[in-house]
Amino acid sequence: MNNLNLNKEKIEYIPMNNKQINFSLDKDKTGLIPNEDLIVYKDLDSVMIYDRVCDHAGGRLITNNKGQIKCNLHKWEFNPERGTYNSDNIKKNSLDFRKDNDNYEVKIFQKAIDLPNHKKEKKIEIEFLNHASLLVKTKDFKFATDPWLIGQAFSTGWWLKYKSPDNWIDELNSCDFLFISHNHPDHLHPETLNYVRKDMLILTPDFQSKSSESYLTSLGFNNLIKLGHQECLVDAKNEIYFSVLKSGDFRDDSGLLFKYGTFSALFNVDSNFLNYFELPVNLTLLASSFAGGAGPFPLCFENLDENQKKRGQLKTNNSLKVTRESLVSITNPKYFMPYAGFFEEKASRDQYIQKRNKKNEILDYKYLEQKYNLELIDLTHKNKHLFVGEQLISSSFINNKNIELNDEHTTEIINLFKDKNTSIEEEYIIQYFKASSFYEDFNLLILLTDDKYNQLDESILVEFSSNREPQVLFGYTKYNVIDIYESNNKNTLRLKIRKEVFINNLKNLEPWENMSIGFQVRFDRYPDTYNSKFWSHFTDNYTKFKAVRLAKECNGCELITQSLTSAIK
Repeated sequence: MNNLNLNKEKIEYIPMNNKQINFSLDKDKTGLIPNEDLIVYKDLDSVMIYDRVCDHAGGRLITNNKGQIKCNLHKWEFNPERGTYNSDNIKKNSLDFRKDNDNYEVKIFQKAIDLPNHKKEKKIEIEFLNHASLLVKTKDFKFATDPWLIGQAFSTGWWLKYKSPDNWIDELNSCDFLFISHNHPDHLHPETLNYVRKDMLILTPDFQSKSSESYLTSLGFNNLIKLGHQECLVDAKNEIYFSVLKSGDFRDDSGLLFKYGTFSALFNVDSNFLNYFELPVNLTLLASSFAGGAGPFPLCFENLDENQKKRGQLKTNNSLKVTRESLVSITNPKYFMPYAGFFEEKASRDQYIQKRNKKNEILDYKYLEQKYNLELIDLTHKNKHLFVGEQLISSSFINNKNIELNDEHTTEIINLFKDKNTSIEEEYIIQYFKASSFYEDFNLLILLTDDKYNQLDESILVEFSSNREPQVLFGYTKYNVIDIYESNNKNTLRLKIRKEVFINNLKNLEPWENMSIGFQVRFDRYPDTYNSKFWSHFTDNYTKFKAVRLAKECNGCELITQSLTSAIK
């Protein structure tokens, strides 16, 4: 890319489907006011008006017959009096309005990203490497996304479903840059990145927490382009455009939008409510995660019975399909490519998850073809695609060996992981939590367990407070979350964590979601609400600035490097 002239600019928007809503209010009426399009709450002194878009994943906030306002996707409940979600007081922005006596006027402004009007029909080749990793080749640049191409992720909880191409090391190192969407290890994978030259240019979001940036620099990568979420890189002469769009929820996550000549693509990856659904229209290609099954809910929650888990899993997978259809309806792509979901729970100790973690299939999205007049690209059948302009010209197999990665070294790798994480000093644990700078009224009970989540001797209660440093107690014997809650009236979370996973996480200052997403934790909580402040802080904010889990210390990657073969047919 040395011959390119990429300049930072601001993302441009165009108005789309602006809507004006007029209504009147009885001056004597207070409380929640019925309104189909808006959430209206009136007290004696003021009126608060909100749209019905949930800030978590872009679902619709629906008022039920009990006066509760809940999202149709993940059941987040909104309190209009406080202007917050009950999950843990996440703020929702109110709408501006005009008032004339008892008459109100609200304008809802919708907008779309205005992409450059390029004219040239250029060739662009997209090859699937594995999971969330795509290789993009043009005559002007070459880049790869989120390379996890060997080994395990999430503390031995996830394993690649398929083998990566033989030449993946050469392909990565010949790239002009890599795009890293966020700091989860199935996207920012140190063991894979160990094989990448350290002068590689890396495009990554400029998160406020620096969660991706700090991890990359700790691994020795200092040639970073940190792109803000309303910034883009533009080379007008060569008709090249890149922007990094932030997930619309509270998490550090992002997607990549780029345009090359008349070709346009959005790699949504794992993001929820990407850029608040302010996205370009009439894309050539939309690529997005599709499978689900990538989080601890509901299978890892001990407060749920098996029927509740089945229903919860079905709802979660259906919600994912709904949000992906929303992306399709907004962006109107010619082609839809499901990716970023090719992982398995291979370890024998995780048979419970293996048997029950039903994921969406690519063919579950087949209905979108007719409904939205698009073509579904199935990467499990063909993994190399050539576009000229906005048209898919050809698709092919790179190799006809569709070999699933049945890694016989799984148990050996887990044992190596255990050997490296046998003990941790109490004083280290105390200092870890006291140095966290997490100031919320919150109880965290940690029970360290064996492979089957049978409790070992160790138990730790961390009592966080809004006005002082946390108190850390060892050998705590009160395990019932309701009892702990009633002792100090603080929301309580109990985590059963495999001992070696907990030790690894603390020693290496790893994101806490690495443990939960990897199914290494069993949950109970009271009240039964998600504390996003805790998980966000210990995943995005309180992570290492100097990596300890360096790739050269990979737990067994050297055992499988020799078996790297071609990707799926």
